[in-house]
Amino acid sequence: MAERHDLLLTHLWPSLYLTVLGFGLSVVGGILVAVLITLLRDRPKGFYPVIVVSQVIPKISIAPLFIVWVRDRNDVESAAGIPGGVLSR
Repeated sequence: MAERHDLLLTHLWPSLYLTVLGFGLSVVGGILVAVLITLLRDRPKGFYPVIVVSQVIPKISIAPLFIVWVRDRNDVESAAGIPGGVLSR
C-alpha cells in the first residue's frame, strides 16, 4: 500500500464525497420526518411502526437482499438514486 499511495488518494475523494452526500441527505430526510411527525399530531401512529422497523432491522442484513433484488449495477445506481457514472469511477 505504501508504494501505491496515489491509488489511495485517487479513490479517497469519490468515497469521501459519497459519504458526505449520504450523510447530508440522511440529515435532511431525518429533519423532514421529524417535522412531519411534529406537525401531524393526529397521525404519528402511522409513522411510528415504520420508524421502529427501520431501526430494528440490521442494515447488514438488508444490503445483500438489495443487491440480489436489483442484480445489475445500473439498476443499483438508479434504485439508490445515484447519478450514472458515480459508481464507475
